[in-house]
Amino acid sequence: MRRELLDLALPIVGEPSEVRDASWDHGESEVWRVSGPLATVAVKAHRQGRKFDQELTAYRDWLPALAAGGGGSPVSARGWAWVGAPGVRTPRLLAHRVEHPRALVLSWEEGAVLEGARPGRREELGLRERRGRMAGLYNTVTGAGGVSGSAVGGAVAQQIGMPAMFRGVALLMLAVALAAALVMPRLRGAAADAQRAPRPAS
Repeated sequence: MRRELLDLALPIVGEPSEVRDASWDHGESEVWRVSGPLATVAVKAHRQGRKFDQELTAYRDWLPALAAGGGGSPVSARGWAWVGAPGVRTPRLLAHRVEHPRALVLSWEEGAVLEGARPGRREELGLRERRGRMAGLYNTVTGAGGVSGSAVGGAVAQQIGMPAMFRGVALLMLAVALAAALVMPRLRGAAADAQRAPRPAS
């Protein structure tokens, strides 16, 4: 385990008594189970910044909302776990680092791996009901966004006229394209440098 990852967990677990590799074999991330006198945590390090950002957002923003609504998805030693039984707790985000190596520290919660799981009839209906509520919320939000965008666009068109609005949109798109052309090569170069950087021995 890299020292940077262990240092991230030390303030939470104390002096570690056990450090165990719980990673999948795909190599896209490292997962470590770190135990100490104060706590047991999962430390997950990502290779890809995009996936790190997505998971950080999920644990920081989405999972607390789902847990408050009675559902969640705790992570177990080998991956995502199915949640349906009462008393199953979802993990909490305890710490993270955005610099290389990007990592999350999560409270360790035991769970059952989703692959091959066979929930009972009542649990399956509950999962489908929650999925339906989330899909309805998503469709409501996207529909409201479309209506709001149309209303704003219509108001702008009435105020300044369609030709002027089209010219403004074209200039905005051109500015965004030029900014992306300037910024993207630098981001790709930085990402390539980070991947080529030597990694400390475990």
